Amino acid sequence: MPNKPTPEAMKPPPAEPKPAPEHDAVDEASEDSFPASDPPAFTSDGRKAFVPSYDEGTVTVVDLWNQKVVATVPVGPKLSGGAVLPGDSEYAVAVRGEDRIAWFSTAEHREVGTLRAGIGQGPFSLVVAPDGRRAFVNNTGSHDISVIDLQERRVTARIPVGEIPIVVAVHPSGDSLWVSCEG
Repeated sequence: MPNKPTPEAMKPPPAEPKPAPEHDAVDEASEDSFPASDPPAFTSDGRKAFVPSYDEGTVTVVDLWNQKVVATVPVGPKLSGGAVLPGDSEYAVAVRGEDRIAWFSTAEHREVGTLRAGIGQGPFSLVVAPDGRRAFVNNTGSHDISVIDLQERRVTARIPVGEIPIVVAVHPSGDSLWVSCEG
């Protein structure tokens, strides 16, 4: 009598392995939800995030507690880095395409002010000193830093630095500003 095939022998051959996806579903959802952007800035309570889009010229406001987009606001061409200002009532963002800083209401989700005088060419990002009195803007086109008095909303100094100042950081003591240049 011929041998009966075992159940194991009757199974189909294993399928060829599929290549792993380049990113997971969370990445895909994020890519579908937001255009290319600079890093977000957050309110101090972690409730809202402000995401500038370089390509779209918009700031997307995200309610993190409820995990939803609450507004997408047109601001200007080539938005870059920004920061939520002390008190959480405003967000300031560099508008590279117009060589200015835009002030944005965090409650009303709209632009409420602008600063052009004293901002150099190609403002790239904005960082706030720990005491909340000054902000620093790295201007990649004019190779300098604009120092802003936040209370008066005016530039008080322009400091020459190396070519293409791309990253700035204020020491936690507020005593020094670190600048990294690409040029």
